[in-house]
Amino acid sequence: MSSAEIAAFVLSANISNYLSTAANLVLLYEYVITFDNEISIIWKKQWTFPAILLLLVRWNMILQGVSEFSPINPVT
Repeated sequence: MSSAEIAAFVLSANISNYLSTAANLVLLYEYVITFDNEISIIWKKQWTFPAILLLLVRWNMILQGVSEFSPINPVT
C-alpha cells in the first residue's frame, strides 16, 4: 500500500467517523426535545401494542447509537 492510499484510507475513516458522530448527535437531540412528549403520551397512559412498539423502536435506535461508541465495537 502506498502512502497516498494510506492517506486516502485515513481520510475516509475520519470522514466516516465524523458523519456517524453527527448523525448520533442529531438523534440524541431529537430524543431530548421529544422526551417530554414521550412521557405524557406513552408513560402516563395505559400500555397498548402501538405504544410498546413505539418505545421499542425509539429505544432500540438509542442503544444502537450508544453501541457505536462502545469499546466492544471498535472501528478499524
